[in-house]
Amino acid sequence: MKKRILVLFSCVFFSPTYAADTLFFSSSTIENDHVRSICVKVLETAFNRLNINLAVNNMPAGRSLIMSNSGKIDGEVARIAGIEVKFPNLSKVAVSCFSHDVYLYVRAGKDFNVSGWGSIPRDYVLGYRKGVQYIEQAAQKHDISLYPLVNLKQVFGLLKAGRIDLMVSTKQLFQIDADVKKSENIIMLEPAIEHHEFYSYLHKKNQHILPKLNQVLVSMKLSGEIKLIQLKQQALLSKRIF
Repeated sequence: MKKRILVLFSCVFFSPTYAADTLFFSSSTIENDHVRSICVKVLETAFNRLNINLAVNNMPAGRSLIMSNSGKIDGEVARIAGIEVKFPNLSKVAVSCFSHDVYLYVRAGKDFNVSGWGSIPRDYVLGYRKGVQYIEQAAQKHDISLYPLVNLKQVFGLLKAGRIDLMVSTKQLFQIDADVKKSENIIMLEPAIEHHEFYSYLHKKNQHILPKLNQVLVSMKLSGEIKLIQLKQQALLSKRIF
């Protein structure tokens, strides 16, 4: 029995999965597969050229940031620029892996002129996936009423039923979901409420890797390789739902 326990202990702590050249990142459980898959592929490609393995785990957005900032995991695959203000132990890479615009969606007849977060009517309730930092920060700053939910499917369902007044999403998410396409009573308001640039972040314990990683990423951007990864991953995911 003791021998079997020792063997199991050895397998756990000396498995190649836990080798020194493997970094563990979180992609967080964002519904937008475009962002996740593109940024994972970009980061994985860059790390491969540095002979570093990338292991990616999904976890709730808030918990992921806490673990990354504490150093329990090595970094974040894709986050909107600026999180280092709140999480100072995280360092942003030099090149964005993806970008998109986000828009407000409302039921027909509930539209208004969009000129920033402050233009949302005071009596409107915004449904969103709990843990999305930029929405929570905007709501706190502009006194917006929030309705936290588990995922965007739930948010869209409540919007369609009239139980919330608006939601935030990208054009891509609404273009690839069949149910959303058929919902003639849901409209997108323009202009975009925000433009997002997504970056990978490393914990400061990996600071020694950052210069070489940035060099590889800059080279990939200049050669057009990052753009090719974006196009390929978007094509692969064009029929998936959120």
